[in-house]
Amino acid sequence: MANKYLESTVLSIEVQKSIDNEGNPVFTKKKIGNLQPNVEVERIKAVSEGVAGVLKENTRFFYVTEVSQISE
Repeated sequence: MANKYLESTVLSIEVQKSIDNEGNPVFTKKKIGNLQPNVEVERIKAVSEGVAGVLKENTRFFYVTEVSQISE
């Protein structure tokens, strides 16, 4: 039977880095790694909004990426 083991959790915040030739914002992702596993989404959202508030640049979406290893 296969098992899934969580290896890492990363928070990404989209941050505006420039404006394209048509005047549209161009975004990149700033990443914060080593999040505690299984943290409530409200706590992640609060941290995301806190970090976004400190940044000078415009921010857009927040993402959580979880990487798991699958093994027998």
